[in-house]
Amino acid sequence: MRWYVIGRLLLLTSLGCRRTATTAAPNLLAYSEQFANPAWSAGNVAVLDNATIAPARSQTAARLTETATYSWHGLNQGFEYVSGTVLFVSVSMKRGERTKARLNCASGNARFYADFDLVTGTVVATGSGSNASGTGTLLAADIVNEGNGWYRLRIKGYVSGTVTTLYFDTELQTMSGQSTNYYQGDRTSGLYIWGASVSRQSWTYVPTTAPTASAFAVVN
Repeated sequence: MRWYVIGRLLLLTSLGCRRTATTAAPNLLAYSEQFANPAWSAGNVAVLDNATIAPARSQTAARLTETATYSWHGLNQGFEYVSGTVLFVSVSMKRGERTKARLNCASGNARFYADFDLVTGTVVATGSGSNASGTGTLLAADIVNEGNGWYRLRIKGYVSGTVTTLYFDTELQTMSGQSTNYYQGDRTSGLYIWGASVSRQSWTYVPTTAPTASAFAVVN
């Protein structure tokens, strides 16, 4: 590296070096308001986009309705990850027949998460886990009232280890808020979701459509 001083300007030139781009993608998720898009993996839920009015006062919120399956019920999307990077993860949810939900950032059991009550607007439980590829650490969890029954669910944390991909994951829960999140669906119960976000900078929501450049990309 070489430093040059020109007048009062101090310039750094990097010769043949590579650096990590830190501001390429304010939101690492694609199609943050289009949950029926194939970028999202639906786990034992039917997804209906544009089902109701979102916190942004547009009809862009989706309805998730569980299938009649004994399993977990929710959505996830993977994104590139560098071990140890702190992430701000958030999504807006509104109660339907289901009134509790989990927000999870994970690679298998290497994860950090929180469970939320969409009636009382409270954090019910928090946790983290590990596996052979990494260990999750939860740094913060809270819930923000957005009005009209909507709440912004937020968690902050990181995973250390050898993981290179994490998943934004949100799951419906039964009234008991059981920790396993596995239950028998009834094909009619569900809730509403809008504005998924994973960011390196803050919980500030930036909507996305098509995939954006990774915030972990290496540039010349």
